Formats: sequence, C-alpha cells, structure tokens
Amino acid sequence: MKKILFVCHGNICRSVTAEFVFRHMAEEAGVGYLFEVDSAATSREEIGNPIYPLALHTMETHGIHGARHAARQVTRHDYDYYDYLVLMDSENLYGIQLRRCVGGHHRGLPGIVERTIGTKAMIYELDPHYPGFPNPEEAEPDGMIAIGGDLSPARLINAYCCGIFPWYDDGEPILWWSLDPRMVLFPDEFRYSKSLRRVVQSGRFEVRIDTCFEDVMRSCGKVDRTAQGQDGTWITEEMVTAYVCLHRLGLAHSFETFYQGRLVGGLYGVSLGPFFFGESMFHTMTDASKVAFVRLVEFCRAHGFRLIDAQQETTHLASLGARPIPRSDYLMELNVIRGDNTLQGNWGQLSGYHWL
Repeated sequence: MKKILFVCHGNICRSVTAEFVFRHMAEEAGVGYLFEVDSAATSREEIGNPIYPLALHTMETHGIHGARHAARQVTRHDYDYYDYLVLMDSENLYGIQLRRCVGGHHRGLPGIVERTIGTKAMIYELDPHYPGFPNPEEAEPDGMIAIGGDLSPARLINAYCCGIFPWYDDGEPILWWSLDPRMVLFPDEFRYSKSLRRVVQSGRFEVRIDTCFEDVMRSCGKVDRTAQGQDGTWITEEMVTAYVCLHRLGLAHSFETFYQGRLVGGLYGVSLGPFFFGESMFHTMTDASKVAFVRLVEFCRAHGFRLIDAQQETTHLASLGARPIPRSDYLMELNVIRGDNTLQGNWGQLSGYHWL
C-alpha cells in the first residue's frame, strides 16, 4: 500500500483538484488500490485549518477514509514514512504538486539538485500526462524547480505562463527553471546607442520575421558557449522539435538577419499575451544579432508588449537596457496573460514587417 500525505494549504483543497489527484493515482495504481491519507500543513498559520468538506467527500468516493479534519505540522518523520506528498499552491494557481520521497539521491538522476530533509530528498517530478507545475517561488536557489514531464505544447505554454522554462543538456532528463532575479527588458527602456543606430540605418542588413525559424534555432545551437561554462548545447533535437511545433502553432517566432541573402544572425522566442520570452540568439557577423534585437524591440513597441524576457543576466543585455527584477515582480507581470490576447500566427505576414 502506498502511503500518501495530503498536505492541506488552508481551505484551498477543492473537490476538483482533489478528485484529479486521487483519480490519477488510482488509475496509475490499478483498480481497488487503497491509500493511507493524512492531512498536514507546511506553515504555522495553516495548522488547524480544515479540509473542504467537498474534498473529503471526493476522497471517500475514491475509497479514501480517515483523513484528519484539521491540518497539523509536517515533520521530518513524514518524509521518512510517506511515499508521496500531495500539495497544492496557496492560491491554487499552479495545480497539483506531487512530490516523491526517495532515499538519498533520486535513482538514475546523478547530479540533480535536490532538497534534503532528514535522511530523504524531495524533488518535484512532473507527471508525464498532466502539464501542471509547482509554484515557481519554491524553486531551488539556483532556479531549478522540477524535472521530467515532456515538451508538449500544452506543457510549454503552461510553463511560460508560470514563469518557468526548460533548460538541460543532451542526455539529461528535462530540467525546468524559474530564476530569481529574472532579466527583462521593458521596451521603453531599450538603450539605442548611436553606433548601433548607424548600423541599423546603414541598410547593410536585411531583417525578416518567421521565414526560417528552424534554421535560426539550429544556428543558436551551434554557438560556442564555453565562456559561459557550457560544454555543449542545450538546444537538443528534442527542443528543436518542440519549438518548431510551437512555431507552427503561431506561438514561437524568429527575427532573422540576412547579409547579401545569407543568414548571419537572429534570435527566437515564444510569445504569449503581451510578452516575448526570448530563448537564444546568434551571429556570424558583428552586430547581426543586435540588429535583429532592435527590430524585435520595435515590433514589441508597435504591438503594446509589456516586456521581453531575457531569462539570465548578461552584460550584453544590460548594455541594451535589460535589468534584473525579483521573481515575485516578474510573476505579477505574468498575471495579465490570462486576460490579454496573444498575437498568434506568422508575424512576417503582418504588413510592414520586412526591414531593409
């Protein structure tokens, strides 16, 4: 019998989410599987709060009886005793968090950052069939928040809406990150230097949008990043396939710099609501990627974008006006995605967006 600790964050354990968790576990385990369930809390102000009656009813419907009606404090003993912890975010924005308690290091995943309590480690292992994510505020100090899952469009879209992105080396499991602080550029804060302006206005480069997305992505994967401590590329074949799929859905875009008909620079990223989530850029000629970035900023200004996400802090991006902001502020910005329309489709087919 698997032992499940149902962690109740106040009163938010609603019937729908509770039903999903236990239905999924029952399907995974097989018909007639029984669970030992207890309720607990992870912060002192939640201790003593009851579980929603509807949630209790849902548990009983699935043959789960005897859950406590008031939350108690989670202890180290729980991490040793239970096989799984089921948690919910305090505002129920990020769905279900399913933590598996394992002894020592996670099997088959050497080198993965883990949160250790007592003799056991906890790690967010994503459900391969459900595109939910943990609360990004619970990420490790280096920003890692989860492993596993897949790169399906639904999961990637959900990830970006939650301030999370994938980043891992070939041969590793998929790793998910939410950095604190987060490097962003507000379009109105873009620093357009005189030298860069001269390059753009010279007409030396031609910039197109969404004409060769996959070529740009593969070119980004060939960039030598040993100076940043990367031995290889994180733009794996799996990543290329996933983001090309997003591009075909009209959610991923590329800005491409050409010189005499040859691709010499560019960038790509994902667009949801009034945000552009930059992923990578490359150049084989000086200033080629900067010119693509200028056109991205102009496009974002013209369409009322709130910010361009640059993920990690670099001196290059800082010179263009990007700055780090706390993750909490970044997540507040993302709240408007749910209420704003996404400019979906091939951006290159919008009139007036082909620069010579």
